[in-house]
Amino acid sequence: MHDFETATTFNMIALSMLNKFRGMHSSETTFLAYAPGLVWVKRIEECSAPMRDAVAEGMRTGDTEFAIWNLFSHVITLPYSIGKPISSIIDECPNILIQCEDVSQTAHAMAVQVMWQMLNNLQQTSSDHNPADLEGDIFSSEQDNETNQLHLSFVHLAKGELSFFNADYEVTAKWALQVGERYTKLLPNYFPSMIETFHRAVALYAAAIRTKKRKYRVEAKRLAKKIQKWGAAGNPNAGYYDLFLTAEQLALEKKYDAAEEKYEEAIGMVAREGHLHHQGLLHERYSDFLLSRSLKKESVFFLKEAIRYYTEWGASWKVQMLESRLTS
Repeated sequence: MHDFETATTFNMIALSMLNKFRGMHSSETTFLAYAPGLVWVKRIEECSAPMRDAVAEGMRTGDTEFAIWNLFSHVITLPYSIGKPISSIIDECPNILIQCEDVSQTAHAMAVQVMWQMLNNLQQTSSDHNPADLEGDIFSSEQDNETNQLHLSFVHLAKGELSFFNADYEVTAKWALQVGERYTKLLPNYFPSMIETFHRAVALYAAAIRTKKRKYRVEAKRLAKKIQKWGAAGNPNAGYYDLFLTAEQLALEKKYDAAEEKYEEAIGMVAREGHLHHQGLLHERYSDFLLSRSLKKESVFFLKEAIRYYTEWGASWKVQMLESRLTS
C-alpha cells in the first residue's frame, strides 16, 4: 500500500455508493475497502465495527465468502493486531469455525484453524513439541500439504509470530532474512502485514545489537525506513512502531541518551493505545537496553513490567521465558 491518498479516495467512493445502493455485494465492498485499504489510513480499532456490521449483510444477501472474511477479520486478525487478550480471541474460534463449515467456506475454516493453533501455542505453558513451531491438535504445519496462496499466507504469518514471541530473537532474525517480503507477496496489503513487518524489524534489531552482524543491521534499517514511510503517508498505526525502531537504531549506533528518550516516548505512546502485546514487547526490549548499560535495577523493573503485560495478554510461554531471566 504505497499511495494512501488515492486508495483512500477510491475506498471512500465505494463506501458512499454502498450506503446509497445497498446490494448483494455490500459485504465484499466493505471488506475490500477496509482490510487492504482504509485500515492503512485509519486506526485499526476504527475498522472493526464496519466489518462486523458487514457480516450480517453478507449472510442476508448470500455473500457468505466475504461475510466470513469480515467475521474472521473482526474477531481474529483485528483483535490480534492490537493485542487483545489471547483467551478472548480463542473463545471465538470454535463458533467461527462452525460458521465456516456451515456455509462450506473451506479456505476460511483453514485460516481459522491456523490462527487458532498459533494462539493456543502462544498461550500454552507446556507442550510435547516446540511451542515456536506451528504444531498441535488443531493444525499441524508438518502434515499440511496445501499449496493455495491464501492458505500459505496464514501459515507463514502464524509461523513468524510463534517464532517471534516463543523463540530467541536471533532465530527469528534468521527467519526474517530467509523469508523477506514473502507474506506481503502472498497476501498484498492485508493489514496484518503491519505487525508482521514490525516484528521482523524488531527481531533483526535485537539480533544486530547482540551480534553486531551487518546482515541483520542492514535489513533492520530497511524495514524501519519502510515503516517510517507508512507514518509519513498517513498511517496512524505506525506511530509507536516508528518511534521504537528509531530507538533501536540509535542504540545500535551507541547514541544511548537519544535512544533512551525514544524508548520512553514509544512506551508512552503504546500505553495510550493499550496494545498489550506491544506494551510487553517494548518494556522487554527497553529492559535489555538498560541491562546493556549496566543499569540492572532499572532493567529488572522494566522486565517485570514486560512480564505483567505479557501475562495480561496471555502469552504464557513468553512469560516463562522472561521469568527465567529474573532468577538467572
